[in-house]
Amino acid sequence: MVLFTTLSGYVYKYQQLVYEGSVLADERCLTLDSVIARKQEKAVEYYQTIATITDPGEMKAASDSLIPYFAETIEVSDRWLEKQKAFIDRWDFKFFTHGALEKAFYAQYDKYIADYESNQLMIEYIQNLPDKSLEQDLINSIKKQSEKQTILDESIKEAEQRSDFRYRFIQVPESKCSESPFKNPSDSRESLAMNS
Repeated sequence: MVLFTTLSGYVYKYQQLVYEGSVLADERCLTLDSVIARKQEKAVEYYQTIATITDPGEMKAASDSLIPYFAETIEVSDRWLEKQKAFIDRWDFKFFTHGALEKAFYAQYDKYIADYESNQLMIEYIQNLPDKSLEQDLINSIKKQSEKQTILDESIKEAEQRSDFRYRFIQVPESKCSESPFKNPSDSRESLAMNS
């Protein structure tokens, strides 16, 4: 009887964590991902526009027009990252989540931090145009994002390959995100500075 009660409490707590994690994932999808998608659309428009611009003043104005989209991404990311960090740093998350899945959550957080920092750097870069002294920093930021994405992909693959008896006892809530806000599904990978 004691074993059954203990196991029931354990499964209940794990189910609660799964539910809270699903709510957090939905929140990202419904808020931040749509902001990122909007920024990506503007970045594509920007690249199409600058291909035809020769005047430095027009080029600077076109670049400056991207700043509000990066700023919005930073603002929304900041709130969401705070929630994600609080979730993955909780004692119950660390206790009830198996190591491979915990590693994947932290890899995801690190990737999103790299994206966040890249957005900040992109604003600084645009604000300092035509000075291109930050170009190498931007290139390094893109490399860092790519490295973090690779680590995340490997961590997810490792977590997916791990079997866990608890999976039989829990249900993952259906996502409230019916469709990706990204026109091209590969855009959600956010691997470039303009796309994060």
